[in-house]
Amino acid sequence: MIAARSDRDEQYTLALETQIREYNVGGVVFLQGNPLQQAVLTNNLQAHVPVPLLVGLDATRGLGSSLDSTTLFPQPLTLGALASAETVYDLGAEIARQSRRLGVHLAFSPILDVNGNRREPGIDGRSFGEDPENVVQKGRALMEGLQHNGVLAVARHFPGYGDADRNSPQGLVQLTHHQGQIEQIDLPPFQALIQDSLAGVMVSHLQVPAYDNRENLPASLSEKIVSNLLQRSLKFEGLIFTDALNARNLQQLYKPGEIEVMALQAGNDVLLFPEDLSVAVDAIEKALKRKKLSQEELDRRVRKILTAKYEAGLDQYRPVEVAHLKEDLYSPKIDILQNRIFKQALTVVRNEDNVLPFMVLDTVSFASVAVNASATDPSAGNQFQQMLGNYAPFRHFQVNDAARNYGNVLEALAPFGTVIVSIHNPTGESAATPRAAKALLSKDAQAFLKKLHKSAVRVVVVVFDSPYSLAQVEDFEQVVCAYEDNPVAQHVAPQLLFGAIEGSGKLPVTVSPRLSNGVGFLTAKAGRLQYSFPEEVGMRSDILRRIDTLVDESIADRATPGCQVMVVKEGQVVWQRAYGRLRYDDPTPTTNQTLYDIASVTKVSATLQAVMFLAEQGLIEVNRKASDYLPELKESNKKDMVIADILAHQAGLVPFIPFYKRTLDSPSESAKFYSRTPDAAHPLEVVPGLYAISSMEDSLWAWTIESGLLPKNRRTKKYDYKYSDLGFYIMKRIVEKVSGMKLDEFVNSYFYRPMGLPTLTYKPKEKFEESRIAPTERDTYFRKTQIRGNVHDQGAAMLGGVAGHAGLFGTANDLAILMQMNLQNGEYGGIRYLQPETLPGFSRRYFKENRRGLGWDKPTLEPNGPTSLYASADTYGHSGFTGTCVWVDPYYDLVYVFLSNRVYPDASNVKLIRSGLRTSIQDTIYESFLQDKINEFKHTSHMSR
Repeated sequence: MIAARSDRDEQYTLALETQIREYNVGGVVFLQGNPLQQAVLTNNLQAHVPVPLLVGLDATRGLGSSLDSTTLFPQPLTLGALASAETVYDLGAEIARQSRRLGVHLAFSPILDVNGNRREPGIDGRSFGEDPENVVQKGRALMEGLQHNGVLAVARHFPGYGDADRNSPQGLVQLTHHQGQIEQIDLPPFQALIQDSLAGVMVSHLQVPAYDNRENLPASLSEKIVSNLLQRSLKFEGLIFTDALNARNLQQLYKPGEIEVMALQAGNDVLLFPEDLSVAVDAIEKALKRKKLSQEELDRRVRKILTAKYEAGLDQYRPVEVAHLKEDLYSPKIDILQNRIFKQALTVVRNEDNVLPFMVLDTVSFASVAVNASATDPSAGNQFQQMLGNYAPFRHFQVNDAARNYGNVLEALAPFGTVIVSIHNPTGESAATPRAAKALLSKDAQAFLKKLHKSAVRVVVVVFDSPYSLAQVEDFEQVVCAYEDNPVAQHVAPQLLFGAIEGSGKLPVTVSPRLSNGVGFLTAKAGRLQYSFPEEVGMRSDILRRIDTLVDESIADRATPGCQVMVVKEGQVVWQRAYGRLRYDDPTPTTNQTLYDIASVTKVSATLQAVMFLAEQGLIEVNRKASDYLPELKESNKKDMVIADILAHQAGLVPFIPFYKRTLDSPSESAKFYSRTPDAAHPLEVVPGLYAISSMEDSLWAWTIESGLLPKNRRTKKYDYKYSDLGFYIMKRIVEKVSGMKLDEFVNSYFYRPMGLPTLTYKPKEKFEESRIAPTERDTYFRKTQIRGNVHDQGAAMLGGVAGHAGLFGTANDLAILMQMNLQNGEYGGIRYLQPETLPGFSRRYFKENRRGLGWDKPTLEPNGPTSLYASADTYGHSGFTGTCVWVDPYYDLVYVFLSNRVYPDASNVKLIRSGLRTSIQDTIYESFLQDKINEFKHTSHMSR
């Protein structure tokens, strides 16, 4: 088999074809190139041979080991950390799928070297680890994944390179183990896989004196090792490959032709990469004539090779299909597999006081520091830091030698209670030896970490590098090894820290006496959101991508400048995207960190959360009258209103009262209520430059009490369902009267802060830069200005931004977490916020003649309602005037959040509403996992409700 590269010019290709045709070469091993070029070249080469070529590839880490534009899977050392080998089998199966699609029949994998040299392992990160049994488990799983799916596996580097002495004074690398050590450490992985139908073995150029002490004789050229040890002692009957025969150290010892003859005499079947094909073939022919090689033996080996080609399907050879090759090589399963590998590999090597995972968030102030990493926006952080921000409020920092900012950052970290330090490898290549690991941190970086460790803050260290790098941070009390510095590892590590996933990895090598092979603390799940992929929960990415088209069309139609869409299924975030811009005339893009005015979604995200909490405490009874809690209602037309009717919008309240108009009847009237500057008498900011009197809430409450009621239904003598904001003016008043706390303080103390939801807040400008908040209406009738960071709703604005019906701002992520807590019947992150029976009681349809629950909106009984027709009858949620909605479907374990600022710059823009964008997106979400049942649902969903 000869080397081939698919990224060379036409002259190289012609020479390769000539070699293959002239010398009857049996196969090629591709070393570099890209898939399309390789497919074309493979077809061309196969067309020039009477017997199809066996095509091989390194494939230690998938196609990406040799080819660009393909997937590079984790290194074997990372796989060695996995507690179970099941995922490794799946990896082998996926590598086989891609290989077969590309016309590759043979993979030079798995590597079975046992990493026994802790000082300077010659095998680097290519070994599964130092425990022979672990190497057996992972090697067997990878081999079976490959071979069960049609690709021949060739294990290497026999008899074992893991403890080789690379500093040997001789020309060859030596394995200095005595025979007993080799049999206990190096051979067991090969023995185990040979007994399990291993297709091939590659013999290394190691010198192994324990079996053959002839000077300068490598294992690959030794009959004692190839024939006696491998074939006779270990009873291996598969194909035996030499390592590359054009290796420099071999060429320095032996002449071309001589090497190939010696390799055949030793017992090898396949000669890899002869230095000179012409010389090699001539030498072999002469050796046959001189009886130095047996024709009978040569024929036997050729039959073995032809049998392998038959097993690889080459008796029915078909050219590689070039069309759609790139698309076929990718599969959503790849993302899931990569994600799963790094999740399972994450290893908690130190966890004093069981700090991990973080459970209590409201008493902790978090910061993160990325060492050796950089981001375009240091305040936003790298991918690891951004993912941390999905779980708790963080201040992000980055330090490196170029910035020379160690001292400044150290000072800035002093106020924080917990600092998460992530250590990155700026080269992107894992420091897979102790020597390389020592160079990972500069002297300044090491000094920074020592000072931080001695400070009063708690420090959690996450190392995005090989386990050998842990030696520099093993004194820290909480340390996690993530093995590699790539986006996937950075994506999953925060999920372990906050208990979204469990920690189960084990160190595959010994780093120090404290951090030995097998160390790894199990950490439990805490019921927080995971961030994953649609296929992980049975959804189809190709269908969900229709959301992109729906949103892009709406933005192009100027239905909204931008939006956020988030989908959570079975506790896993499968879609989290931001679209468009903050406003039409500004290039600033919307991000997942953009805050939106969520309008009436406030009702269920703030007021109703408080009502449910107080109800289960027995402090509010929904079947009692509101006047039982608010005596001032006893003398009004609202004296008999029952709270359940108020929450279900059937208490006779008018939908909306433009309170602001009463304050603008005349200049003198306006002066009674507002000031252009804030002062003790005017503390409530309506917008910058307009401040309301401190008694404004009393005025609005008085006007609410005296407001009229709707007429009753003549037939039923009851009030019909009519959506109204006024009910939540009343409910806010009840919450504050019963709890003794302001509504914003109550929900922040009992829900948002403990759950780590910093963006879910009233009056966001007090916490966030205005540039991070999406603008809403350009108000020309009341506030006479562009609204941004102040609540859009006029009544809520008059109250200073805190109201029961509106006023809350947030991101889709924080809203999704709150809704997930509701979906999980009141529990999230290991903490119970509401009792299990509370949500079902409030979210069910409470009255037969009314679709609503208590506070929650529900699907309608007919089409054109607020939800998809595919939504189950259990669904509950709410929508908002600014173009927002949240929907929770317990039957399908689903949360959907949509946020937009469709009212920018004019609230009269109803394109988003008329287009039904929010519902169309929700339809798409259901179609992504109900595709096979959609037709049935179209006919039966209405009836089933």
